[in-house]
Amino acid sequence: MFTKIRNQLLVWNLVVLVGLLVALGIGIFFVTANTLYNAADDSLREKGRDTVQNLVFRPGSNFLLPRTGFRGDAFYLAMDPTGQIFQNPQNVDVTSSPDPNGFRQALGGTPQFGTVEISGKDVRVYSVLVSTQSGRPLGVLQIGTSIESQQAALRKLTWILVLSEAGALLLAIAGGWFLAGRAMVPIRRAFDRQRRFVADASHELRTPLTLIRSSGELLARHGGQTVEQNRHLVDSIVSETEYLNGLVSGLLTLAQSDAGRLPLRLEPVDLGELAHRLTDDVRPLAQERGLHLQCLAMPGEAFASGDRERLRQLLLLLLDNAFKYTPSGGRIDLSLTTQQGQAVLSVKDMGKGIAPEHLPHVFDRFYRSDQSRGRDAGGAGLGLAIAKVLVDAHRGTIEIESKADEGTTVRVKLPQLTQDVKPAAVQEPKTASPGAGQPANT
Repeated sequence: MFTKIRNQLLVWNLVVLVGLLVALGIGIFFVTANTLYNAADDSLREKGRDTVQNLVFRPGSNFLLPRTGFRGDAFYLAMDPTGQIFQNPQNVDVTSSPDPNGFRQALGGTPQFGTVEISGKDVRVYSVLVSTQSGRPLGVLQIGTSIESQQAALRKLTWILVLSEAGALLLAIAGGWFLAGRAMVPIRRAFDRQRRFVADASHELRTPLTLIRSSGELLARHGGQTVEQNRHLVDSIVSETEYLNGLVSGLLTLAQSDAGRLPLRLEPVDLGELAHRLTDDVRPLAQERGLHLQCLAMPGEAFASGDRERLRQLLLLLLDNAFKYTPSGGRIDLSLTTQQGQAVLSVKDMGKGIAPEHLPHVFDRFYRSDQSRGRDAGGAGLGLAIAKVLVDAHRGTIEIESKADEGTTVRVKLPQLTQDVKPAAVQEPKTASPGAGQPANT
C-alpha cells in the first residue's frame, strides 16, 4: 500500500514539475524570440527613417537612393507605385517586390513588416511609403535583413532548454523518489500508530464488554433471585460500565485533539486557587487510600490563560496517576512555582517510580509497563496521553522525572499571565466534552 502511495506521489510531483518546466521553457523561448525579432524590427525602422530623410528627389523621376550610408547587413529596394523595382543597390536576387503584401500595405500609407524567404534564407522586410510634400506617392522603399542569426540563437536556446529540462527531470525523478520516501515516513508512522491504537482500543473495549455480557447472562439465568443475592454481578456491571465511560471519554478527547477541534473555553485562571480547590475535593479519596496529600500552591501566585475545566481535568489525571502507584502511608505534593515567565505545576509522589527504559513511552496511548501502568490498577493506559494532549492545547510542555522505588515527579509548564490581566475573549466549545471534570482512566 505504501509503495503504491509513494509511486502516486512521485507521478503527481513529476506531472506538476514537467508542466512547470514546459511552461517555463516555452515562456523563455517566446520572450527571447520576441526580444530578438523586436530588435531586428527596430533596426530596420531606424534605417528606413534615416534613408527616407536622405532620399534624392528629381523632377520627372521617382526618387533616388543615396549613394552612401548603406550598411552591409541590410539591402534596399526602391519601387515605383506599380511595384516595379527601379533601384537595387545590393543586387538582391529578386525581380519584383519580395514582400508584395507589405508593398500594398505601405502604398496605402501603413508601414509594414514581413518575413519572406530569399535565396533559401529567412529575411525580415520593412516597407515604407515615399511621397512628395504634397502627399503624392512616388513609390515604396523596402529594407530587408537576414534573421538567420536570430534563428540560430533560438535553435541553440531550444537545445539548451531541452537538455537542461531533461537533466532537471532526471534529477527530479531521483529527488522525488527520495522525498516521497521521506514523506511516507510520518504517514507510515501515523498509520502504524493508528493501527495499534485501534487494536488496543478494541482490546480494551472487548474485556469489559465480555464481563458485562457474562454478568448479564448470569443475571438472566438467576431470574428468580433477588438483586441482593446477585449483588456481585450488579457491582461488576456497574464497575465495568464506569470503566467504559472513562475509556470512551478519553478516546473522545484524543480524537478531538487529533482532529484539531479540542474545545477550549479560554479565560485567565488562578492556578494556585484551582490547585487548592482540587486538593480539597480529592483529599477524602487520598485519606481513604491512606495517602497524605499536600498542596504547596498559593492563590494569586500565578495565572495562565486556559480552560478551567480542562486544567482541572489535567490535574485530576496527574493526581489519579499518583494515587494509583503510591503505597499507603505515602505522601503526594501538588506545588506551583514560577520560572522564566512560566507557571510550573508539579505533582510529586512517593510511589514505585518508572524504570528508565519506560520513560520515553509514558505518553504513548495505551502504553503499559509492569512498573508504571496497568488494568489491574484501574487504568487503560490513556491518562498521561490525555494529559499531554491537554497541555499541548494550552501551548505548554509536560515532562516527567522518575527513579525506580524513589517516586515520580510530573511537571507542567504553562505560559504565565500577569495578575492584572483582563479577562480574555471566551471561545465557546463546539461540542460537549463529557467527563472533563473527572479523572480519566490511566
